[in-house]
Amino acid sequence: MPVNLDFSRALYEKTEAPEGADAPKRTEAEKLRAALERNSELASLYDIWEMPSFLLLTKEGYVISALDISGSPNPEAGAESAAPLTAEQLLALIAAQKEHADAVNGQVKKIGAASGADKARAISEFYEATPEEYQQATHDLWETAIAADPGNKSGALGKFEMQTAYRHRNAYRATRNYQAVADEFSRIAGSGHLNAAERQEAWYMAASALNQSDSKSYEAILDYLAKSVAADPESDHAPQIQETITFVEEESAAAAKEAAQKEAETAQTDAP
Repeated sequence: MPVNLDFSRALYEKTEAPEGADAPKRTEAEKLRAALERNSELASLYDIWEMPSFLLLTKEGYVISALDISGSPNPEAGAESAAPLTAEQLLALIAAQKEHADAVNGQVKKIGAASGADKARAISEFYEATPEEYQQATHDLWETAIAADPGNKSGALGKFEMQTAYRHRNAYRATRNYQAVADEFSRIAGSGHLNAAERQEAWYMAASALNQSDSKSYEAILDYLAKSVAADPESDHAPQIQETITFVEEESAAAAKEAAQKEAETAQTDAP
């Protein structure tokens, strides 16, 4: 089924109702604004950066492949121009993907038939087989894997917990709820499902989120950073994290000194 993601200027202009518009026109503008926002979400989910783009999807919305529909060079219009594909050419491109489409749909069917740790393993295999730029489109399967294999017998839950946390981070950042970001990353860091590199990353992301919060605690930030180093002390990232610890310690000391000075000035001002 073809899906058109409209980002036209014409649609954008219709998302704002004119001043004094009646209720039906305001309602219509709100619907169009919601549609535009949904289109933007889908473009981000499927890594759409060029127009037009053509993706083959499963009925569940997972990417089978991206098709090159740029067409063939048009000698009459110059080397950089391309003649649009005919309907027959497009159908031929789609038909050429049948074997791959069958394989992808077979993997999805395997996920549906499995349970427990086997389901989590099947989801992991599908995730890894999906090109990186389209892995976000499998996000509904991440929670499925986590729920199916709470004991992490598959050994696959770490990456899904991390990806879910990053996905939630984008939503939390929109409301500047950095504490929620820190809480989620610190929770999964202690879940026992992450490998050493993932734990290091999770603790670091928790510290980074706290550093952006309005009521940041230097003590908590330093605690998370120390746990990040301890998670994988021999990693390539450990020295850089250690440098961050030194920087935060210096910043914390400077903030404490400034606070003490202000307190002293206030006490002197209030003195009789």
